[in-house]
Amino acid sequence: GSYDIIEEEVSFDAPPVTKTWEDYRISITPESATNLIGDTETFTVLLEKTTNGTTWSAASGETIDLSITSPAYFVTIGGSPASGQSGSGTTDTNGELAVVVKSDSPTVATLNATFDELLSNQTLFSRSDTSTKTWEDYRLLVDQTSATNLIGDSHTFTYTLQIDTGEGWTN
Repeated sequence: GSYDIIEEEVSFDAPPVTKTWEDYRISITPESATNLIGDTETFTVLLEKTTNGTTWSAASGETIDLSITSPAYFVTIGGSPASGQSGSGTTDTNGELAVVVKSDSPTVATLNATFDELLSNQTLFSRSDTSTKTWEDYRLLVDQTSATNLIGDSHTFTYTLQIDTGEGWTN
């Protein structure tokens, strides 16, 4: 048989294609804090992104998942009332999310903030950070609550200041 060879030039009028690589970082401030039991503490979660690895900008409108260890609990997340040991909130225009926590008993609690992003190739991208919060209680003990002495005689009372950070009372 015979074949006819046809030469034809084909051109495509397609827009240019670009690829952008992004990275995120998350941080919580303060990294640690200590208060008396019953006092609240405000933490700020900051989410930033970069497309060049050196210049970071606020990542606004992103969801941050939060957890705190018991017996501490959330009071507000992003200015909205919250409760329990888990929740989520959305970063503001500055890439920040304010989180208020509290504990009514002595403890050392860990606050965890996580940002998850499902990439177009169905890979889960995750960044997280933690902060430690200590709630303390104090008590003052007296060795004896009353005594009787002769007028003019001295008497010594011994006071002991104790602290409880969730591990029990210590001097």
